[in-house]
Amino acid sequence: MSRDLLAVVLSGICEAALKPEAWPGVLQDIAGYLEADGAAYILKNKRTARVEWINLWGASSGRQDDYVNHFAALDPYWPLLEAEPGRGWLRLLTCLPEPRLRHDAWYNEFVMKSGIGDILGAQLGSTPTHSVVFGLHYGLHRALPGSRQAARLRLLNEPLRQSTSLHLRLNNHGWKSSVAGLALEQLGAAVIVTDSEGRIVELNRAGERMLSAGDRLTVRHGKLGALRNFETARLMALVAAATTLGASGPTIGCMLIGSRKGGVPYTVSVTPLGTEQALSPSPLAMVLVAGPEQRQPSATDLAHLFGFSPAESRVAATLLRGRKLSEIAVETGVRMTTLRTQLSSVLKKVGVSRQADLIRILTSIPAVQRVEGD
Repeated sequence: MSRDLLAVVLSGICEAALKPEAWPGVLQDIAGYLEADGAAYILKNKRTARVEWINLWGASSGRQDDYVNHFAALDPYWPLLEAEPGRGWLRLLTCLPEPRLRHDAWYNEFVMKSGIGDILGAQLGSTPTHSVVFGLHYGLHRALPGSRQAARLRLLNEPLRQSTSLHLRLNNHGWKSSVAGLALEQLGAAVIVTDSEGRIVELNRAGERMLSAGDRLTVRHGKLGALRNFETARLMALVAAATTLGASGPTIGCMLIGSRKGGVPYTVSVTPLGTEQALSPSPLAMVLVAGPEQRQPSATDLAHLFGFSPAESRVAATLLRGRKLSEIAVETGVRMTTLRTQLSSVLKKVGVSRQADLIRILTSIPAVQRVEGD
């Protein structure tokens, strides 16, 4: 049973890296696995000293606003965890003895009144602007975990830190205010940046959606992977080649990945992203994943590019998807003579005389997706 629960917990931690809203359920699973009464995951802005993200599970879960609006500024435990991140997990009653806590407003009014007697906490991640602290809560008069729970906690250390690292990177990246980020969002393809070992560093929204769906690419133990072992091995080999400076320099590679549902495979291109472009101390790889719909321009794109009418745009876009005029006629109810006239106009506007040349030109146009404003 514990192994099954561990698998659930690890899977949840990986998911929370991409979907922070999943943390409440993940905290509940972690607390259950470690036999704690509650848990906390808090992200704070170092410059403003304000909490920007918080999730509490257990008896304190209903008091998140109290902590953010009042008690975060009084919390004497957080600075100790930030000051000694290398020490790992620190017990509250060891860092701050009971005689001192007896007169502390944070401990008496927030911790004790939430039914918490002791906390085991650690700083999981930090950047120049933000830090994340994780805490395991134990009820009044409860003993802290023994050797069995301590061994379980050690199994979660690295996954928690990797998940936090990605959350911090995404939080600090500020896609909405970044010109480069907005440019990546315009791509129909999923863009995922990894380090040499496949750990995710950045991704666009298309990449988030693909990983969240888990249909073609997945995240396992904080690393990018595919559904099938041989695809994962091939992908990691491409990432390694793109981040390794050999005799001929890093290399660009590509492969196909399948889906549980079958259908046309997606193309994966892996290209080097050197330290200068990435502002990173180590080389990174940019993984671009595109399906048939991302490799083709939309009817709207074609209308803008070639001046097609709406009807001509629909015909051209449908032909790009591999349909024949006779099939289009059946599906749309438009007469073949009308479709041939529209196709003739499309060929003229593109500057070709054959349908094969038309498809060749249209498929060379990169797809662009339009991002709706928030």
